[in-house]
Amino acid sequence: MSDAGSSEAKPKGKRRGLEGVLLLVIFAALIGGMLYMKRPAPMPEAFAKGTLAAANESAQGKPVVAVFTARWCGTCQGYKRGALADAAVGDWLAEHAVAVMIDIEEQPGDAELVGVSAVPTTAVLRDGQVLATQVGAMGADRLRSWLEQTTEVK
Repeated sequence: MSDAGSSEAKPKGKRRGLEGVLLLVIFAALIGGMLYMKRPAPMPEAFAKGTLAAANESAQGKPVVAVFTARWCGTCQGYKRGALADAAVGDWLAEHAVAVMIDIEEQPGDAELVGVSAVPTTAVLRDGQVLATQVGAMGADRLRSWLEQTTEVK
């Protein structure tokens, strides 16, 4: 009978050990994912780093799409890796707008001019006038739709 009791204890012990390992793996994956999202993302191809003044100067009648961001903003980094790096969004921007990425810590005056209160903020300007702003990250389809509606360019 003692053998029967000990054989039941082994599976419970093994199960608890596996549960502990599984929880540790899940925790490590979550932490790794959070650290990855906070890591500075590369500049999306369609964007130039700069200022509103430089973007407005080179716009030549096109709207300016300005994305206000910060290095420390995890949501901003995810936005850069996701919707802002999307090929269809990049193609639309290259054809219809001048796209500029503005770091609010490097260009606080530009952020103030547009009324940025949180990052990321996407703004559309024409001839230096703000047409619309959107606070927060958007998915690629939503971003492209918003840009088309805001600029009235399809």
